Amino acid sequence: MAASSSSSGVRSSLIKKLDNFEAQLSSLEDHLKPLMDTDYEELMSKMTPLEQSELNVSLAFTTASLYWMFLKTQGTDVKTHKIKDEIDRVKSYMARIKKASEQEDAKTRKRDVVLNKDAAARIVKAHTTETTVQSSSKRKAEEAKQEKDEEEPKTTSGKQAKRCKKSA
Repeated sequence: MAASSSSSGVRSSLIKKLDNFEAQLSSLEDHLKPLMDTDYEELMSKMTPLEQSELNVSLAFTTASLYWMFLKTQGTDVKTHKIKDEIDRVKSYMARIKKASEQEDAKTRKRDVVLNKDAAARIVKAHTTETTVQSSSKRKAEEAKQEKDEEEPKTTSGKQAKRCKKSA
């Protein structure tokens, strides 16, 4: 009786895995259907070379992965099969395309940052003129204060008066 319960547990586990596998394949089919319904040449004509290479390498990876899954379901040792080498090769292309894409993004960001020399000159001129006006206003206020201080008689504090008497 224990053997039948353990085999039914294995059977139910296997059925769950197969159901999950079938659901994943259906999901993949749903995602690929719009792509398969579109004319390949028309699709490629609307893409940049980088986008074309990304699509082609994704299709190659998908095809190789599906074949890997097929071999796995047939009981083939995929670790020693040539499909593993093919998947590794496609992954290396994916890495190269990702690097090219990142470099392209970096170039685009660099092109987006452009110095508008005329605007920069206006800003600098406005701020230096404003600073000059403020500085001259401060200078005039300080000069007026000094003139006022010179006109008023200076008063000394008690300590300063004592020091003056001692030194005299």
